[in-house]
Amino acid sequence: MIKQEFNVNNVQCSGFLMMANERINQDNYMILKTFVNMHLMYAPARTILQELHDSEMVDNYIFAGVRVNDNQGLLDRMITGLVSYAEDVVGKEFSKTWLNNKISKMTASEMIHVLEKAIIDAACSDYHFEYEEVYD
Repeated sequence: MIKQEFNVNNVQCSGFLMMANERINQDNYMILKTFVNMHLMYAPARTILQELHDSEMVDNYIFAGVRVNDNQGLLDRMITGLVSYAEDVVGKEFSKTWLNNKISKMTASEMIHVLEKAIIDAACSDYHFEYEEVYD
């Protein structure tokens, strides 16, 4: 039996992992999806990003573009971060069971923390494609 603590501070959202959604069960997927949609209904991602910026939790290399305003994309970034974290903690073989157990016990505060990381990751990507990408 693997007994590893879940530390939301160590979850890093960084883009997308192919088929990450398949690593969590349907119930947990719906829990996260409902949370993201409900939370962003009351506090839009742009507002959250601005608050994070104002509190100096992010640098100036952010931009609220299409990725920040895409609830499904933010959910995918959250799931990717959670899956990657689980694989780092317990290995790929045990990550699916371990992660589903942890997601089912996540608090709203922990979900908000991971969502904020997903928003920051999306904003960094938006910045890159808005200001740094060179098109021929």
